[in-house]
Amino acid sequence: MQQFDGITLRLMAAVQMLILILSSTKAIANANGNGNVMCQIDSSLRGVFMKQADNSNTLPAPVQDGVEQLITYDKLTISSSAVSSWGNCYESVGDDSFIFGMKRIGEAYCYRCVTLVLRAANIIQAAHQTGQFLNFGLSGKVLPRSGGAYFAGNPCRRSIDEARKTCFDSEAISASQGTFLYRVENVAAASCGLEGVYDLQFKKTADSTISCQEPGSSMSNCESVSQMKFHFRNCTFPDFDLTFTCIGLWHAANDRAAAAAVESFIAIQDNDNEQVKCGILVESGRSAEKTTTTLYLSKDANCDGLSGSNSNTAAAAEQYTFTRRESGHDENWVAACTFPEWLQGAYQGGAVRISERAFAYSDASTSTTPTVSYCLALDGLERIAVFTESK
Repeated sequence: MQQFDGITLRLMAAVQMLILILSSTKAIANANGNGNVMCQIDSSLRGVFMKQADNSNTLPAPVQDGVEQLITYDKLTISSSAVSSWGNCYESVGDDSFIFGMKRIGEAYCYRCVTLVLRAANIIQAAHQTGQFLNFGLSGKVLPRSGGAYFAGNPCRRSIDEARKTCFDSEAISASQGTFLYRVENVAAASCGLEGVYDLQFKKTADSTISCQEPGSSMSNCESVSQMKFHFRNCTFPDFDLTFTCIGLWHAANDRAAAAAVESFIAIQDNDNEQVKCGILVESGRSAEKTTTTLYLSKDANCDGLSGSNSNTAAAAEQYTFTRRESGHDENWVAACTFPEWLQGAYQGGAVRISERAFAYSDASTSTTPTVSYCLALDGLERIAVFTESK
């Protein structure tokens, strides 16, 4: 009888395992009928999300007969290799696009290419061909990666090769268009870039008689930066309080119209009716001690139409103007020097703000309060000594 030592047995077992893995891989490739192994979706994109229902555009007006009509949402689950609404993942195209396939009853497989862009920890932008011509990007249509034509009607393709021609280039997609997916499980605390206490003005875009123009209204998030607490006072309607939960903030860096301004997109959820709305924040004024920011809020979870300063008012359902209240102390008393003029300004969509004497940083991924550093001493042009505190 032939004898084998322990090392030989382990080598034989390893070879058998390798043969089993290769056989399984071949079986999977044959099963999908296209010779492609299922692709992997990045862990940052996985989870349970909701998106505005596809029929929302056909619903009644937001307010009908004095009663607000609530938008409906669909739930969508993204796993490591599939999306509940689009099927299994068959191929990844570049860094952000994936080809999904789903069997339809009585019909052939439906293949489609979907570009998934992580805009914030809780927000994914999904761009794919639909039943209408899409105008993503900066100057009209963004051609698919492979130069394929745009398709009207059925978004399904008969093969992976056909679907691949419809993939979008994520670098050219506008930061506001497409379908947005909002995380509903394991939601990360988020900041919408407005921390502290603000004086507030408000108006309905379609009806200017519904407004708060007199002093008295305010917004604050001192308890948690993700909870924006509104106090409406001295308005054309009875006093009341309202709380928005910030879902996330992302920057308008891909929008040419926004490049010269400090603009950021945000998504919030009304704590009372759980409706999600998209908005754009525009820093509209800055003085030595006060910053004024305007929020143009959409009527629903769609962000398209809010891109570019010329269309903010027309596309928005509500307009909020925030003026930051002075802090409890004078920063000129704390600061012993000034930051260089070339360094002053707003960065990362307003998450970092540098004034003459103060450097403020807000981490949009956590619920911590803003960190503010004051200039204490300059060491040439390269190093600055600062005193830091949390607001």
